Amino acid sequence: DLLYKYADRILVVSDGQIVLNGRATEVFSNPKLEEYGVAKPNSLKLGLRLKEKFNLEALPCSEDEILSILKSKDLRNNNFDCNQALGEVKNAFVEVNNISYTYPKNKKDSIKNISLSFDKGKAYGIIGQNGAGKTTLVKAICGLLKPGKGYIKLNNNNIAKLPASKRSEYVGYVFQNPDDQIFLSTVRSEILYTNKKEEVDEELFLDIIKLCGLENELDNHPYNLSWSTRKFVAIATLLYLDPQVVIFDEPTAGQDIFGNRRLKSIIEKLKERGKIIIIITHDMEFITDGIDEIIVMNRGEILKQGRPEVILTSPDLLEKASLKQPYVPSVLNKLGGKGRGIIRIEELIDSLK
Repeated sequence: DLLYKYADRILVVSDGQIVLNGRATEVFSNPKLEEYGVAKPNSLKLGLRLKEKFNLEALPCSEDEILSILKSKDLRNNNFDCNQALGEVKNAFVEVNNISYTYPKNKKDSIKNISLSFDKGKAYGIIGQNGAGKTTLVKAICGLLKPGKGYIKLNNNNIAKLPASKRSEYVGYVFQNPDDQIFLSTVRSEILYTNKKEEVDEELFLDIIKLCGLENELDNHPYNLSWSTRKFVAIATLLYLDPQVVIFDEPTAGQDIFGNRRLKSIIEKLKERGKIIIIITHDMEFITDGIDEIIVMNRGEILKQGRPEVILTSPDLLEKASLKQPYVPSVLNKLGGKGRGIIRIEELIDSLK
């Protein structure tokens, strides 16, 4: 999005060759762009969809042109009740009760008085600026950090009383940097490292490598793969453990359009299987789709928890957390309340008359 807004010229490289070269609008409008793993900028996506829907002669490129078109059209609000309150989860698989944690040599709590509950079959996004306490919170849920105050329960078991082997059956953590989790000489051995049975669960193994796109990489050394593919090796290793809670730390970092699509597919599959997915991210566009609830953190505390349609359309809340609104809510915010609760381009197009 930033390149589209500021760059005079765009070069797209694929397989060591320059495959596209030209002005930003020309290159980003090229129908082959996504074949090279590059996503279209959101403003261009919306401009192209508006041109198509209303048979416009010219492509609206600037924000002013897009806003002018949106102002001239009737725009329905999202049917979702943006004031809907979230009820407490009964019999939650993960229960975080009033926890605080202070790192050694620090004077202030990194997280303080945090209470949350997580329900099976849902995906949760945790957002906030650097130092907000996101990683500290999930490390406590994993048992990697012991809260100085409060307690955490997994399946009604106090995590502090569980051995590490039992915790790993309940919850798994994919680090932001896959190199922190990879240490064997082949992808196959990496995934099967935690196999405790005499025989490999072939059905689970084949399902995981297909889901993570690693069918042709099993005999390769992980460090001969791209950084983004190594991320899927780390994910596959965790999924073979089959934990009930899967935590992703910045999963979209270093991913192209294909990697992001694969991540969304993995998240949807895990939800279908009744898993709890917790995602730490700075990618505000990624969490507009497939996420059930968002938790906003700031300075070690929770500012708010709610549906994406509520959180992402609250500019004052996001500004307090030093976060930027996703593209569609930020555009609609300039229309003075039209299109309430809409956070995705297709929702916006469908709501226009």
